[in-house]
Amino acid sequence: MGADFSNSMLFEAEKKMWQQNYKNVDLILADDETIWDKLNLSFDRITATEVIQYMTPEQIDAFIQHASNYLNEEGKIVLFDIIDPRLYSLWKVGWFSQNFRFWKTLPRVGMGYFKQISAILKNRPRDIIGDSHSPYLIEKIANKHGFKTEHVKSMYYEYRYHTILSKDIMRPLRICEALAEGLRSSYFTT
Repeated sequence: MGADFSNSMLFEAEKKMWQQNYKNVDLILADDETIWDKLNLSFDRITATEVIQYMTPEQIDAFIQHASNYLNEEGKIVLFDIIDPRLYSLWKVGWFSQNFRFWKTLPRVGMGYFKQISAILKNRPRDIIGDSHSPYLIEKIANKHGFKTEHVKSMYYEYRYHTILSKDIMRPLRICEALAEGLRSSYFTT
Protein backbone atom coordinates (compact mmCIF):
# COMPACT_ATOMS: atom_id res chain seq x y z
CA MET A 1 0.00 0.00 0.00
CA GLY A 2 1.25 3.47 -0.81
CA ALA A 3 -0.05 6.90 0.11
CA ASP A 4 0.64 10.46 -0.94
CA PHE A 5 -1.22 13.76 -0.70
CA SER A 6 -0.40 14.55 -4.34
CA ASN A 7 -2.37 13.08 -7.25
CA SER A 8 0.62 13.58 -9.55
CA MET A 9 2.89 11.53 -7.25
CA LEU A 10 0.31 8.75 -7.11
CA PHE A 11 0.12 8.84 -10.91
CA GLU A 12 3.93 8.46 -11.12
CA ALA A 13 3.76 5.56 -8.66
CA GLU A 14 1.01 3.93 -10.71
CA LYS A 15 3.14 4.21 -13.88
CA LYS A 16 6.07 2.51 -12.14
CA MET A 17 3.80 -0.21 -10.79
CA TRP A 18 2.49 -0.83 -14.31
CA GLN A 19 6.06 -0.94 -15.73
CA GLN A 20 7.15 -3.42 -13.06
CA ASN A 21 3.92 -5.41 -13.36
CA TYR A 22 3.01 -5.00 -9.67
CA LYS A 23 -0.60 -5.99 -9.14
CA ASN A 24 -1.00 -6.23 -5.37
CA VAL A 25 -0.39 -2.59 -4.40
CA ASP A 26 -3.14 -0.13 -3.48
CA LEU A 27 -2.53 3.61 -3.68
CA ILE A 28 -4.37 6.06 -1.43
CA LEU A 29 -4.71 9.83 -1.71
CA ALA A 30 -4.09 10.99 1.88
CA ASP A 31 -1.72 12.94 4.09
CA ASP A 32 -0.13 12.16 7.47
CA GLU A 33 -3.40 12.99 9.27
CA THR A 34 -6.08 11.54 6.97
CA ILE A 35 -4.37 8.24 6.10
CA TRP A 36 -5.30 6.62 9.41
CA ASP A 37 -9.04 6.92 8.76
CA LYS A 38 -8.61 5.05 5.47
CA LEU A 39 -6.79 2.00 6.85
CA ASN A 40 -8.32 -1.22 8.08
CA LEU A 41 -5.19 -3.40 8.03
CA SER A 42 -2.12 -3.87 10.17
CA PHE A 43 1.38 -3.90 8.71
CA ASP A 44 4.81 -5.43 9.26
CA ARG A 45 6.45 -2.17 8.15
CA ILE A 46 5.26 1.40 7.89
CA THR A 47 7.70 3.65 6.06
CA ALA A 48 7.98 7.37 5.43
CA THR A 49 10.47 8.45 2.77
CA GLU A 50 11.64 12.07 2.45
CA VAL A 51 8.62 13.20 4.46
CA ILE A 52 9.93 13.85 7.96
CA GLN A 53 11.76 17.06 6.98
CA TYR A 54 8.40 18.64 6.11
CA MET A 55 6.87 17.79 9.50
CA THR A 56 7.07 19.60 12.80
CA PRO A 57 8.11 17.64 15.90
CA GLU A 58 4.42 17.58 16.92
CA GLN A 59 3.43 16.07 13.57
CA ILE A 60 6.21 13.47 13.86
CA ASP A 61 4.94 12.59 17.32
CA ALA A 62 1.37 12.17 16.01
CA PHE A 63 2.59 10.12 13.02
CA ILE A 64 4.50 7.69 15.24
CA GLN A 65 1.57 7.43 17.67
CA HIS A 66 -0.92 6.67 14.88
CA ALA A 67 1.42 4.34 13.00
CA SER A 68 2.03 2.29 16.16
CA ASN A 69 -1.68 1.43 16.21
CA TYR A 70 -1.40 -0.18 12.76
CA LEU A 71 1.69 -2.33 13.33
CA ASN A 72 1.69 -6.08 13.66
CA GLU A 73 3.19 -7.49 16.86
CA GLU A 74 6.80 -7.29 15.68
CA GLY A 75 6.21 -4.49 13.18
CA LYS A 76 8.59 -1.59 12.63
CA ILE A 77 8.34 2.02 11.53
CA VAL A 78 11.13 3.10 9.18
CA LEU A 79 11.81 6.79 8.57
CA PHE A 80 14.01 7.33 5.52
CA ASP A 81 16.13 10.33 4.58
CA ILE A 82 15.92 12.50 7.67
CA ILE A 83 18.15 15.57 7.44
CA ASP A 84 20.73 15.69 10.24
CA PRO A 85 21.22 19.32 11.37
CA ARG A 86 24.71 18.52 12.63
CA LEU A 87 25.89 17.55 9.14
CA TYR A 88 23.67 19.43 6.70
CA SER A 89 25.29 22.81 7.35
CA LEU A 90 28.73 21.29 6.79
CA TRP A 91 27.55 19.67 3.56
CA LYS A 92 26.14 22.99 2.31
CA VAL A 93 29.52 24.70 2.62
CA GLY A 94 31.33 21.84 0.91
CA TRP A 95 32.93 20.18 3.94
CA PHE A 96 32.58 16.69 2.43
CA SER A 97 33.89 17.75 -0.98
CA GLN A 98 37.25 16.50 -2.19
CA ASN A 99 38.10 20.12 -3.10
CA PHE A 100 37.23 21.56 0.31
CA ARG A 101 39.22 24.67 1.22
CA PHE A 102 38.34 26.47 4.43
CA TRP A 103 39.04 29.95 3.10
CA LYS A 104 36.68 29.35 0.16
CA THR A 105 33.80 28.46 2.48
CA LEU A 106 33.68 31.73 4.42
CA PRO A 107 31.64 33.60 1.76
CA ARG A 108 29.23 30.63 1.57
CA VAL A 109 28.79 30.63 5.34
CA GLY A 110 28.09 34.38 5.37
CA MET A 111 25.60 34.08 2.51
CA GLY A 112 23.94 31.12 4.22
CA TYR A 113 23.36 33.08 7.42
CA PHE A 114 22.05 36.04 5.42
CA LYS A 115 19.55 33.77 3.60
CA GLN A 116 18.37 32.19 6.85
CA ILE A 117 17.82 35.54 8.56
CA SER A 118 16.04 36.85 5.46
CA ALA A 119 13.77 33.77 5.39
CA ILE A 120 12.94 34.18 9.08
CA LEU A 121 12.06 37.85 8.59
CA LYS A 122 9.85 37.00 5.59
CA ASN A 123 8.23 34.09 7.49
CA ARG A 124 9.41 31.55 4.90
CA PRO A 125 11.13 28.17 5.29
CA ARG A 126 14.82 28.54 6.01
CA ASP A 127 15.74 26.03 3.35
CA ILE A 128 14.00 24.64 0.31
CA ILE A 129 14.95 21.11 1.36
CA GLY A 130 12.87 21.32 4.54
CA ASP A 131 13.66 21.18 8.24
CA SER A 132 16.31 19.09 9.87
CA HIS A 133 15.66 16.92 12.91
CA SER A 134 18.28 15.66 15.31
CA PRO A 135 18.47 11.89 15.84
CA TYR A 136 18.06 12.67 19.53
CA LEU A 137 14.68 14.34 18.89
CA ILE A 138 13.44 11.37 16.86
CA GLU A 139 14.68 9.00 19.59
CA LYS A 140 12.96 11.01 22.34
CA ILE A 141 9.64 10.92 20.45
CA ALA A 142 10.01 7.21 19.66
CA ASN A 143 10.84 6.34 23.29
CA LYS A 144 7.74 8.23 24.44
CA HIS A 145 5.66 5.78 22.39
CA GLY A 146 7.50 2.64 23.53
CA PHE A 147 9.94 2.28 20.63
CA LYS A 148 13.67 1.82 20.57
CA THR A 149 15.57 3.37 17.69
CA GLU A 150 18.39 2.44 15.40
CA HIS A 151 19.91 5.21 13.27
CA VAL A 152 21.60 4.31 10.00
CA LYS A 153 23.63 6.74 7.92
CA SER A 154 22.47 7.23 4.33
CA MET A 155 24.69 5.64 1.69
CA TYR A 156 24.10 8.51 -0.72
CA TYR A 157 23.96 11.73 1.29
CA GLU A 158 26.40 12.55 4.07
CA TYR A 159 23.84 14.73 5.83
CA ARG A 160 20.90 12.27 5.87
CA TYR A 161 20.10 9.31 8.05
CA HIS A 162 17.39 6.68 8.39
CA THR A 163 15.74 5.57 11.63
CA ILE A 164 14.24 2.17 12.37
CA LEU A 165 11.72 2.15 15.23
CA SER A 166 11.11 -1.21 16.89
CA LYS A 167 8.72 -1.89 19.73
CA ASP A 168 10.74 -1.94 22.94
CA ILE A 169 9.51 -5.21 24.47
CA MET A 170 11.72 -4.72 27.53
CA ARG A 171 10.22 -1.31 28.38
CA PRO A 172 7.43 -2.60 30.67
CA LEU A 173 9.98 -4.66 32.60
CA ARG A 174 12.26 -1.62 33.06
CA ILE A 175 9.31 0.47 34.25
CA CYS A 176 8.34 -2.22 36.78
CA GLU A 177 11.93 -2.46 37.99
CA ALA A 178 12.11 1.33 38.41
CA LEU A 179 8.84 1.36 40.34
CA ALA A 180 9.99 -1.51 42.55
CA GLU A 181 13.29 0.27 43.22
CA GLY A 182 11.36 3.45 44.12
CA LEU A 183 9.16 1.50 46.52
CA ARG A 184 12.19 -0.19 48.11
CA SER A 185 14.02 3.08 48.59
CA SER A 186 10.95 4.84 50.05
CA TYR A 187 10.31 1.88 52.41
CA PHE A 188 13.85 1.95 53.78
CA THR A 189 13.99 5.74 54.14
CA THR A 190 10.87 6.03 56.32
